Amino acid sequence: MSDFKIKNVFHKNPALVGFFAFFCKIFLWNWALQWVSRLVFILHRNPHPLQDLDLLFVGSFYGFKLDLAWMAYNLVVTLFITALAGILGKRWMLYVLVPIYFAVATTTAVVSFADAEMNRVWGNKFNSQALDYMKHPNEAMASSSEAKYIVIVLGSILIVLLFTIWLFRILKTAKNLVQYRWKLPLLAVLTMVFIAPIARGGLQTIPINQSNAYYSKIPFENMVSVNSTWNFLYYISDPGVSIDADALKFELADESAMEGYFAQNDSIPMLCSVSKPNVVLFVLESFSSHTSALFGKVNHHTPFLDSLAKTGLAFTHAYAQGDRTAKGLAAVLSGWPGQANQTKSILTLPTKASRLPNIGMDALNQGYKTMFFYGGDMSFDNMYAYVVSGGFTTTVDEANFIGNQRGSKWGAFDGFVFQRAIDSMNEQNQPFFTTILSLSSHEPFEIPGKINTGDEVTKFLNSVEYSDNCIREFMSRAAKQKWFNNTVFLFVADHGRKMGLPDMETYQPKFFQVPIVIWGPAMKNAYKGKTVERVVSQTDIPATLLESVLGIKNTKYSFSRNLLGSQPSISYYQIWDGFGVVSDKGHVIWNNPGARISEQSGQVDDLLKVGKAIQWKAAKVFEKL
Repeated sequence: MSDFKIKNVFHKNPALVGFFAFFCKIFLWNWALQWVSRLVFILHRNPHPLQDLDLLFVGSFYGFKLDLAWMAYNLVVTLFITALAGILGKRWMLYVLVPIYFAVATTTAVVSFADAEMNRVWGNKFNSQALDYMKHPNEAMASSSEAKYIVIVLGSILIVLLFTIWLFRILKTAKNLVQYRWKLPLLAVLTMVFIAPIARGGLQTIPINQSNAYYSKIPFENMVSVNSTWNFLYYISDPGVSIDADALKFELADESAMEGYFAQNDSIPMLCSVSKPNVVLFVLESFSSHTSALFGKVNHHTPFLDSLAKTGLAFTHAYAQGDRTAKGLAAVLSGWPGQANQTKSILTLPTKASRLPNIGMDALNQGYKTMFFYGGDMSFDNMYAYVVSGGFTTTVDEANFIGNQRGSKWGAFDGFVFQRAIDSMNEQNQPFFTTILSLSSHEPFEIPGKINTGDEVTKFLNSVEYSDNCIREFMSRAAKQKWFNNTVFLFVADHGRKMGLPDMETYQPKFFQVPIVIWGPAMKNAYKGKTVERVVSQTDIPATLLESVLGIKNTKYSFSRNLLGSQPSISYYQIWDGFGVVSDKGHVIWNNPGARISEQSGQVDDLLKVGKAIQWKAAKVFEKL
């Protein structure tokens, strides 16, 4: 009966049938173009391309959401013109789609071959570096001197020709659509309303980005998944950070001033009394030193973290690299000090971020099971792409939590995320390397079970207390697990916070001051109950874990020092377009625009040289990534 009714509806509504058939054909035209784009990327890269042909299907599966987002733009334009053709009753209006889709096919074909050639030469897809190269076409052509230009040109022409012929066939079959004067525009507009949100990936808070297509720790596999045309337009519309390293050289002749930033000829001190201990790394949202009685001597909202600091190894003069979570992650996992003019984190540039060293990958290569837990949306700031390419094989984010486990906006409450982490670690063989990024102390400072009231500062400090109590509960549960005695825990804030210190500017050292605490049964007794007042940096964590836990000499983390070594009492951090350097003898804030000091205390000549050298070197590294 229901079958008959459905058939009857279509039989009595030829406008619906014609529109539906036309829309499906246009959709398949767009989708097939994305498959061809991936095929070009795979075939052009490899001298034996058939061995990677399975990536066409895998990449199309994981990249479908990004494909759909790109196709939605084309489909909205198609529906608009279709509606206009119906309103005017002009058949020729449909053929306005020909130059539009000719441009779509041409752009896709050219970008696909350009992406493939870029990957062959540079190991990247189109990015901000390629955008800079477009300003210097001679240099760009020179860097690709071995490209098969005839194949690229003929291949692009062939793709455009075949898809244009196919489009004409589709339009020919749709010539009678315009006779449905009012039905056609209505169907087109209704469909447009449904399709339009798909262009941003849906109605969720965070728009779709490259992270939605990342699934593998192998960069090439992720590149296959990322839609080339969408990625191209992403960097055209939002090119990100472009740095001229030479402009940051100032009066320096070389980077020799950086030598004073590192300890010389240190032997590697081992942190733990067991080989291959489990590592649990907590990156705590907005846990500024000033929230703690022990670290900041201002407030008393982290009593449990303070208790761990008193019985573990506490660094009371540690400084974050930046002012956002994504920047903190790059510092904690990759030792990255940030780049000048950093309106955004390097994580938002996934091809560059994936080339940074990552302690997760180092642990994975040493036989560790690697896991990353976060209660929010990991597509934000392309965090997921960074985490997966950084060696974390298990990831959990807000999509893994439901109902009352989640707040109204940002994601799951810390208590549920921390419990999920324990459950997952219980299921794994040792050793494991787990990173847990907390969330509840982020705006809007929601706390489960009660309404967080008061002014913004009060709500923030209440949320910090809640997260601190979640750590208490986590450690209590962890102490009952079989892996606990073989584990070392490291706690660090992702960045500082002005809230609670209203007289502080966001470029001053106090803003960047954060706690670092190392605690655990696996630690050597010599490090327990010890406080270090030497000035250290958030970026020093990767070298510490690499050398003193994994037992590998640091040769990759150029800006990271071992916290257990005897490095100078100094820390560098990046502000928007400049840097700060702080030591136990003073500090200096430098602004690149105007090449001037904006604030200083104590003797700053040596500090300024160190800061300029680090910024210059970071800019040169950034250019090459």
